[in-house]
Amino acid sequence: MASVAPEESRPGARMATTRPAVLVIPESSSVGPAQVPAGFPHTPVGAIGQLGALLETVLERMDVEQAASVYAAWSSPDAPSVEGWPVMASVRTFLESARLARLEPGHSVQVTPVGAQVKGSDGPDWTVACVLLTVRARVKAEARISYGNCERMVWLPGQDRWVIGPGAFPTRAPHTWPGSEAMRTAGWRSWETGYPR
Repeated sequence: MASVAPEESRPGARMATTRPAVLVIPESSSVGPAQVPAGFPHTPVGAIGQLGALLETVLERMDVEQAASVYAAWSSPDAPSVEGWPVMASVRTFLESARLARLEPGHSVQVTPVGAQVKGSDGPDWTVACVLLTVRARVKAEARISYGNCERMVWLPGQDRWVIGPGAFPTRAPHTWPGSEAMRTAGWRSWETGYPR
């Protein structure tokens, strides 16, 4: 994965002179375990859509117990421990930096998928899916950053859904601001929502 400077993850990053290519991501067609949007197709872009839904669900709540519940419901039995999940580490870091046990009334986190890429695929049942999000948090003041995450996603045929699979967690995805030159050169494609396929 490309490495980028921290300032490339925030507003003010140098914008690209040409728009990044688009990747059309299907919409959810149902709700699955732990109230996570589900029903994504058995395709690499379906894996990306499911990962985006998982990240939105966890990061908008910023709750350690809820993150653990989502991971338990959306990971294969042989997946790594939730304690090593980079998204769980991000939730803990956010709460510690805000000096909170969980979000309180008046606090909010808004998460929007803005980019995606397929880093690898080995047949129809395994995809390294990557999602780039913007995160807008309001606690004491408002802050905006970008956040990239990749996961090994595997298809569970008996349940017809994508889940986080076994193996070491992938290298951290580059956090780049949407529409920036860094986003384009890091291989991100702009997220565009389409109908399930």
